Amino acid sequence: MSADRPDMILIALALQLVLLLAYTGCGWLALSVVARMANTLVPPYRRIPTSGRITIIGPVVLFVLIGGWWHVARPPAWRSALYDETFDACRDGSMARVRIMLWLGASPDGLSDYEAGTPGMEFSSHVNVAAMKGNHGVLQYLLEKGANPNLGCSDMSPLSTAVHNHDAESVKLLLAHGADPRFGYLQGNAADHALRMKFPDLAPVIRPYLNHEETQRLDGLGGVR
Repeated sequence: MSADRPDMILIALALQLVLLLAYTGCGWLALSVVARMANTLVPPYRRIPTSGRITIIGPVVLFVLIGGWWHVARPPAWRSALYDETFDACRDGSMARVRIMLWLGASPDGLSDYEAGTPGMEFSSHVNVAAMKGNHGVLQYLLEKGANPNLGCSDMSPLSTAVHNHDAESVKLLLAHGADPRFGYLQGNAADHALRMKFPDLAPVIRPYLNHEETQRLDGLGGVR
């Protein structure tokens, strides 16, 4: 991952703006040439306007269209940059940077950007890193934007990360947004994990999301109602 350098966000924004302006300029020039050539072949009343308000409205519309295409069809290098920069922003707890990267098209959990890009390291979701660092505002924002609450890294889910770190707030946020308390555990669930870690205060937070059999077993192990 890149180092903590907020100026990279500004550079990314500037580069995208320059590219979009360049594409718009070239596109508008080509359309203007085609329109002028076409106007020489038709009567005056059927000619395409090439002056006046069209010279302002046209480039703006073209800029929006090209920007929309760029937002949907991003090249692999751009997708990798989105993943790296969003990961760093989630790690650092920078809500402003996270908002900017998602506005630029970053995936809330990072998976699609990682898979479509040119990854150079093992995958870890943005949700997982926010939970790992206890950045609750960022975590809530990602979840509200549709991030997968069960998507973590190779061996841990975000919920198991939060339990391991004794982070009750992250546990609450993840469960409230659909995290599965059994996901990632070969046996047992997140409440069992909390008891093994000697964090009995987390058991009542997880208990409402367990089934009847699990709650009975939890109570037998010392889980608090």
